[in-house]
Amino acid sequence: EEAEASAVSQLQGATRALDEEIAAATRLLAQPDGIDAITGPRWGGLPLELVAAKSRTAADAAALYETLQGQLFIRALQDLKATSKTGASGLGQLTEIEGNKIQQAKAALKRQQTPEQFIRTLKAYLAALQSGRTEASKVLTGKKGETPVAPPIPVDRPPKLDPRTVAPTAVSPQPRKFRTVR
Repeated sequence: EEAEASAVSQLQGATRALDEEIAAATRLLAQPDGIDAITGPRWGGLPLELVAAKSRTAADAAALYETLQGQLFIRALQDLKATSKTGASGLGQLTEIEGNKIQQAKAALKRQQTPEQFIRTLKAYLAALQSGRTEASKVLTGKKGETPVAPPIPVDRPPKLDPRTVAPTAVSPQPRKFRTVR
């Protein structure tokens, strides 16, 4: 009974971590102009600090990208530890290159790819995260555990409305005034 309670608690924690990753990926995906500004053969090859200095949208997207990369790394490392018999990653001290390889094994979110490919990869990663959350929720329901409620995803910018879907406000016609001029 104690082991089952521990497993439920761990799964609830993993679900919260998934919610954070889903929020970060969704926020980045909601900034197509920012993604254009930080990805591609030219901008994707430069350090994020330089790219972020070019505009506000680039800075916003760069910050969200770094958040997502950090979450990717932490989750990949946790997955390595979870599959280990001893609970250790087995990698000792990680170099930056090894850390990048671990992240790329989870999601190929390289900035040098075209913005269109980056968005497709990000959408696929987001779908995988949402699928994992759904599965975790099913297991928690089966174990009579409480599924954590996903916090609302912050909106960084108000959504742009398609002008074709917005009805113009009705303006009542003004009575016409006629003047006579001599």
